[in-house]
Amino acid sequence: MVVKDFDDLVGNVLSISLIKKGLLRKSLPNMLFLKGTHGIGKSSIATLIGKALTCISPVEGLACGGCEVCKKNDLALPVSGSSSNLVKVNMAIVSKEGTVMEQIRDIFMLAKPSGHYVKILEEFHTLKESEQKLFLEETERLSPNVTLILTSTSERSVIKEIRSRCLSFDFGPLTAGESALLVDRVREGLVFAAKDYTAIFRRTRGIPRDIVLLVEFLSKTRPTREELDSFLGVVSVSEFVNIFSMMGDFRLYRETYLELLKSSELDMFYWQFRDFINHLTFAIEGEVFEEISCKDLQSLPEIRVDDLYKIQKLADSVEINSTSLELLFLRIRRMFVAEQTVSEQKAVARQSGIGKEIQEIEVSLPKFTGSRK
Repeated sequence: MVVKDFDDLVGNVLSISLIKKGLLRKSLPNMLFLKGTHGIGKSSIATLIGKALTCISPVEGLACGGCEVCKKNDLALPVSGSSSNLVKVNMAIVSKEGTVMEQIRDIFMLAKPSGHYVKILEEFHTLKESEQKLFLEETERLSPNVTLILTSTSERSVIKEIRSRCLSFDFGPLTAGESALLVDRVREGLVFAAKDYTAIFRRTRGIPRDIVLLVEFLSKTRPTREELDSFLGVVSVSEFVNIFSMMGDFRLYRETYLELLKSSELDMFYWQFRDFINHLTFAIEGEVFEEISCKDLQSLPEIRVDDLYKIQKLADSVEINSTSLELLFLRIRRMFVAEQTVSEQKAVARQSGIGKEIQEIEVSLPKFTGSRK
C-alpha cells in the first residue's frame, strides 16, 4: 500500500488534523519532531508534509500533485529519497558513515532565493550527543524558507534542547477499530471473520506497516480456514471449552492447556483466553450465546458468575509467560475441584508424571526468643 495523500492514512486523527490545519494556515514552524514506534507512519507523514510545503500551487494547504515541483518529488523520492526541493536522509546511516558535518552543511546550502525546501532527518536519535549539539548550534541560523522534519522512535535519546526547538507530534498504534478499517482497505477479495480482525490487531499490536504487510500477504496467498487460524494463532472457543471440561482429570487437563501454550504465541493466547472468559460471563449471566452455545455450557463444570470474576482478577495479576500462565490454569482448576489430602495430591502427581520422586520436606521455624523494646 502506497501512501499518496493524507486520506490514505488511518489513525492518529487529531495529530494529522492539526498538521493539515497548520499547512492550510501556513502556521507550522520550520522545525518539526515526529515521534512514535517503528512502522507507525512517521516517514509517510513527514513526506506528505514536505510535499505540501514545497508545492508551488497547494490546494487547501496540501500538495496539488500537478505542479513542476510535485512531479519532481513523485519521480525522485521513491528512487533516491531526494529531489531538488525535498530531501529524506536516514541519520543512522549518516552517523555510521561519519558524514554528519556534510549533512549539516547541506541544510544551509538548501536555502535559495525562492521556493521552499524541506529536509527530513529520519531516526535522528541515532546521532551521538556531541553530533546533536553541533546540529543545534547550526540550526540557530536556519533560513525561514527551509523546514527540518526530525523523526525518531526514541524521544529520550534526542537532547532536550533540540526537542524544545521543535513542534512535536506523537503518533501511536491504531485502535482495534482503526486496525479493522485499514485491513478492509488493504485486503483484496479476502473475507475475514470477526475473530480474524481481532487476531490481526493483536498480532501486529496495531502497527500500520505490520498490518499492511500481513494482510497483503494473506490476500495474495488465499489461505484455507485452517491455515488462516493456524497462521494467526487463533484458539477457538471449543478448545477453551475442552480445557475446562477436563478439570476432573488432572493429567488430561494439564496436557491439553500445555499443548495449546506451545502452539500459540503467549500474548495472543492470553488475550483470547480473556475473551473466552468474557463470553462465558455473557452466556451465564446474560444468556448471550453469540460465541458460546448452550451445548458448550452443558459440557462445563458448574460455574458461577462470581467465579468468572475471580478468574478475571487472577488473569489480571499474571505476567504473560509460560510459567505464569500454567500457574493460572492450575489455580483455576483448584477453584472448581474438590480439596484433596496431601497423599491424594501426591498420587495424582505421580499418575500425571510430574512428580515421580516426591519427598516430604519438613520445615521447622525457630521460635522467636528475643524481646521487643
